[in-house]
Amino acid sequence: MTRYGNEKEKMRSLLDPGPVPEIVEMRLREAYAALPERRPARPARPRLRVLRTALAAAALCVALPVTVLAATGELLPMIEGAIAFFRTDAATTLDSIQNTFEAYNAAVALEKTDAGVTFTVDNISVDDNFINLFGRMQATGLRAKLQEANTAGDGNAMFDGQMPDRWAFAYNDMPRPVVRVGDAVYGLDNSLNDSLNFYFQDDDTVCYARRILVNDTLPDSFAMQILPSYATRPAADGAGAEKYQTLLGTEGDWTLECGVDITSTRGAVKNAEPQVLTLGESKLDLKKFSVSPLGAVAVVDEHFTGGIGEGDVVQKDGYTSLEQYAVRDSAGNWMYWMRPSGWTVGEESLYEFVKPADGVDSLTFVPVLYSGTAQAQEALAPLEQGAKLEVTNLSGYTVESFVLDGRRLELTLAPYGPQAYGMVGLEIEPCGADGSPAYDEEQARTCIVDSYTDHATGNVVYTMDFYHDEPLLSSAVQLRYTKLADIALDEANAVTVPLA
Repeated sequence: MTRYGNEKEKMRSLLDPGPVPEIVEMRLREAYAALPERRPARPARPRLRVLRTALAAAALCVALPVTVLAATGELLPMIEGAIAFFRTDAATTLDSIQNTFEAYNAAVALEKTDAGVTFTVDNISVDDNFINLFGRMQATGLRAKLQEANTAGDGNAMFDGQMPDRWAFAYNDMPRPVVRVGDAVYGLDNSLNDSLNFYFQDDDTVCYARRILVNDTLPDSFAMQILPSYATRPAADGAGAEKYQTLLGTEGDWTLECGVDITSTRGAVKNAEPQVLTLGESKLDLKKFSVSPLGAVAVVDEHFTGGIGEGDVVQKDGYTSLEQYAVRDSAGNWMYWMRPSGWTVGEESLYEFVKPADGVDSLTFVPVLYSGTAQAQEALAPLEQGAKLEVTNLSGYTVESFVLDGRRLELTLAPYGPQAYGMVGLEIEPCGADGSPAYDEEQARTCIVDSYTDHATGNVVYTMDFYHDEPLLSSAVQLRYTKLADIALDEANAVTVPLA
């Protein structure tokens, strides 16, 4: 028995809706066969076995007023197979690790319709560290509804309707599901880290991906509930709080359920023992550092005291955050946690790291010391390939490539050196030859800045998109950024932790 209870018995009671209707099976087969190949040069790998229910796709967006479970009372293993979400020309931040997902996933074909909105989960990819969901949301006239909301003129529409549908949806309506396993709920660190992981399939349908970090350890098999949103409000009777779900601003119930078996991923998992590391005068309460097929995750208990509305948030008894340390693997390579990351759930902070190379068997945590004399200051670097943004005296980014047109700047930045606090929150401003911004205040009002980390390479992709009628960036020849205080590495107090 675990805190999840007797999982097999629980799942038998939860996951037995009866046989999947033949009409659903037929539509699934037809829809999957009709999917376009995104990369015809690389044929999709065959499945290791035939699933009882194939992958749901676009054709299933017709009204089906029932929840379709992946199989009758079955635990779905993570096996090799194609994922329809990636079979499109749309670009997302997860493309670089598509092969990873397609090596370990299950086609679940779950969907539920309520209040005129259909919520679907087509595939899941799960291991010790991540719960990844790939699915769709469908409603008649969905794109038109988003456009109407974005131009409502009620003071809530961002940028007076100039924001494209993509960003309006990302900020306002994109489903960010959470997952419940027993009493645990994963995905409460709802941030915009999935803001680019969706695309419009047609005027009625949006396809989404959700990547959720797991802050503890999952059992080998378990029942999983998927909720499209997770919110609370005061109960109607004034006693306590009640939970509710919304999609497209409408309340309803879109809870989906399935059984999962992640045994096939266990052999490739390496973990550090949970421990409190003493690093000089400070302590790091490392609850988890795990490398698995789907990536790497660290969880740190920062021992916060106080909270929002309770005065300052501080850390007690000398405990500190992971951001005060650089992490080096046994091959001598610096490891980088991703933007966005470091989100806090309770007292725990969750970090996703770029997965280290195979064969890494230990990690070294090196305290980063900050100079008291060299303070943060603005710096300029040329806008050219190979230019260095020296964030500290030991670390920063190299401009691998850039795209510049009248309304968009996209930078691909390769990190180097130990990751210092503040590197992840880098802010960049394109400037002219005289160092002045390449846009004015009015134009800046219609700018959206975003950045994400490539899950495979660790490179940071930094974008600035302007939605203004006039060309803007043609004068940009430099990049302004913040150079942090000088740092030093306290190797004498570094601690090496085995991965096994």
